[in-house]
Amino acid sequence: MGTSLDMDLGDRQNQELHKPPSPLATKLMRAIIISRWSMVVGLWLTCGTYAAWALRAEFVLWRDHLTWASLRYGLAYNPLAALALVLCVAYTCAVSVWHSQKLLQGWSARELYRLEKQATKISQNPRHWLWQVLKKI
Repeated sequence: MGTSLDMDLGDRQNQELHKPPSPLATKLMRAIIISRWSMVVGLWLTCGTYAAWALRAEFVLWRDHLTWASLRYGLAYNPLAALALVLCVAYTCAVSVWHSQKLLQGWSARELYRLEKQATKISQNPRHWLWQVLKKI
């Protein structure tokens, strides 16, 4: 058995072996995270609000008699509201898992390389629309 440094981690090499990302790439990482969570908030404000409004009559029933059957029939007879809730919950879970993975394992070498390449491309063109956004972050 080798040590943790000898193990082949594939794309997720040990973070000590890589140089830290440039400040612009770090801002790009932050912008990616902010944009994903903004999408989650946007989904909840649009689709989640629609689902809550479409299910408002069911909430009265659920407050009195919350059973799996009432929940199932309430969502079955309101398929668009159920789809909106599934979309909101699924995207929230996906972004939560993605963000947790980035916090626990870090960005892979391939992702860091891609972000550095994109940051270089953005920094070469100060009129790039992302350059204006990244200056504010």
